Amino acid sequence: MCRDHEIAETLYYSWRDKLLEGGRAALAGKEERGGEKELKRRVRELERALGRKTYELEIAGEALRGWE
Repeated sequence: MCRDHEIAETLYYSWRDKLLEGGRAALAGKEERGGEKELKRRVRELERALGRKTYELEIAGEALRGWE
């Protein structure tokens, strides 16, 4: 095949290796995106928890000011 297309065998194998590595990287990216989705869900959950705690602290502060 290399002779038919007049390219060096080393060039062909270099291209093949790059293609295979790129395919592996692309497939690994999908797995990483799945992990990214889980991380984004966890961030939303933590942001909601932080919002609740902030609100609780504001209410506690107002209650303490009312006792003074």
